[in-house]
Amino acid sequence: MRLPDHPCLQASVLPQMLASNATKQVVTEEIEALRVALGYTPEMRPRLLRRALGDGVTTKQLQRTIHAFDDAPRRISFTWAGHTTSNHRISVAIVHEQLHAEAKSRAQQQGVPLEQTPEYQDRRTIANLA
Repeated sequence: MRLPDHPCLQASVLPQMLASNATKQVVTEEIEALRVALGYTPEMRPRLLRRALGDGVTTKQLQRTIHAFDDAPRRISFTWAGHTTSNHRISVAIVHEQLHAEAKSRAQQQGVPLEQTPEYQDRRTIANLA
């Protein structure tokens, strides 16, 4: 099952995601070249893929790319396979409030200044989005 997600990480993983997507593309191209060389129809791609990589990999997994961004997103919309609309909006003010509350909580728990918490840094990052 695929579920939408938006994880926030301490360090960038963009180079790894780009490398993964490039590798997926190379495998896709190799499978296609093999299919053409053997004279198989396009419907035979999944069979060739399973033969090459085993039953644990599907064609769709290979075709889907991983999306990663270094900057904080301005808007995130989750839809399910393009069949639903994303009409639930969360205002920047609500995100500011949540981040401020989390920053205060972390600062109290860890005994660090509020400005040194990751939540405070995230709040500063999105300060100009309102």
